[in-house]
Amino acid sequence: GSACIDTGDPASPLDPDGSRADVGAFEFTHATAFPLTGSGANPTLLVNGSPPAIGTTWQAAIVANLVPGTVLSAVQVRTTARSTPLVTSRGELLITGAKLGEAQVVSNGSLDTLSFALPPDAALLGLAVHAQGYVISLSFGLRLGNGLTLLIGE
Repeated sequence: GSACIDTGDPASPLDPDGSRADVGAFEFTHATAFPLTGSGANPTLLVNGSPPAIGTTWQAAIVANLVPGTVLSAVQVRTTARSTPLVTSRGELLITGAKLGEAQVVSNGSLDTLSFALPPDAALLGLAVHAQGYVISLSFGLRLGNGLTLLIGE
C-alpha cells in the first residue's frame, strides 16, 4: 500500500470510510463492513468473511447452528438500510430498496459460507450496500438475522 494512505493531517476531517484523511488528491476507500442490527432482536447469523473490495469475491458466513433445524442459509443484498426496522413474526427486516443479489446454500447445520463476485469497476468505490442474513429452519421456518452495511473499497 501507499505511504499516503491514512497519513494526512490528524486535524483534517475523516475520509468518508471513517479512516484518517489521506495525503494527496485522491482518497483511498477502505473496503469494510459495519454491523446492521436494528433493535438487536435478530440472531447474529451473518458474519463478514472478507473485505468487500472491487475485483474480489466478498465472502460471508451464516452461523446456522444459532437456529435449530436450519436447512438453508442465505444472504440478500439491497441498496438501502431501513431507517426503522420492519418488525415481522420472522424477525426484523433491516434492508429495502433494489435487490442487488442473493446467495443461498444448503446448510451444513454449522457455519455456511456464501460469496459474491464484485466487479473490478472503480465506479463502485465508496458505494454502501446492505446485506441481511436469513435461514430456513425445519423448526421455525424463515428466520431473519442481522445485517451488514458494506462499504465497497479497494
